[in-house]
Amino acid sequence: MVRRHDSIFKLASDFRDMIEDAVDNRVITDIYFSSFPRGCCGDTCDLLGQYLLEHGIKTWNINGTYYSNYDEKIGTYIDSQSHAWLAMDNPRYTNDYIIIDITGDQFDDRDSCGRYDIPVYVGRWMNFMGCLQYMVMKCLILVG
Repeated sequence: MVRRHDSIFKLASDFRDMIEDAVDNRVITDIYFSSFPRGCCGDTCDLLGQYLLEHGIKTWNINGTYYSNYDEKIGTYIDSQSHAWLAMDNPRYTNDYIIIDITGDQFDDRDSCGRYDIPVYVGRWMNFMGCLQYMVMKCLILVG
């Protein structure tokens, strides 16, 4: 018997492969995807969320920001890093949800984000995500 997480991982991996192939073969020439996965997490989540929905999997789009280097003179943080990923369960009701992230490896060279280097992740909340202050940005479902 195939576990549901295994089938979601397969769909997510296949989707990432399709994006990489489309960029490599210049099918996608959009400037935002030219450095995939860097800087593509929001758009990728929108596309992956729709793809998963077409396969009967409902997700929530989450966006988080990591803040560092607080400047007391101006009263704010001067460095930040945002990231987006999908959640399987409504994060408004639980912090123990399944994450689907196919662009996390864009942080493989950043100490502030723990040098996260996993290209496709489907699983529980991780330390990397825990460093982000997150909020639910939008829900891709609840119709039907």
